[in-house]
Amino acid sequence: MSSLTDDEIRIQVLRILYKEARERPSGHRRLFRGVDIIQNILNVDLNVLEFNMEYLGEKGLIELELGEDAEITAFGIDVVERILLLEKESKKPKPDQGKIDRAVQWLKDNADTIIPILVDLGLKIPHTS
Repeated sequence: MSSLTDDEIRIQVLRILYKEARERPSGHRRLFRGVDIIQNILNVDLNVLEFNMEYLGEKGLIELELGEDAEITAFGIDVVERILLLEKESKKPKPDQGKIDRAVQWLKDNADTIIPILVDLGLKIPHTS
């Protein structure tokens, strides 16, 4: 089994569901990804995965259906896109500080529970008011 932390599992689940939502053909709004498929991708214990997916569901980042399937919510998509922007900007030789500040402020205003996860994963989060 994998040695991913809870934070890493949560971010990876969001990334998997985000990728699936982006690749979905138009007109197929309610497609779900089976928890067993995510478990195989991440190679984590089912109980650990379900714990983390329930947490993401309680935070409104994903929807769980019958405990077996999941879909990222619009809010979850917003969070992932801010994370992707932060990662992209942080890798640039001259990052756009305005973009970084706006993304961090949005996360602080709307998804403050994500900030400690990002810090734990090594993403530098600047202090904004």
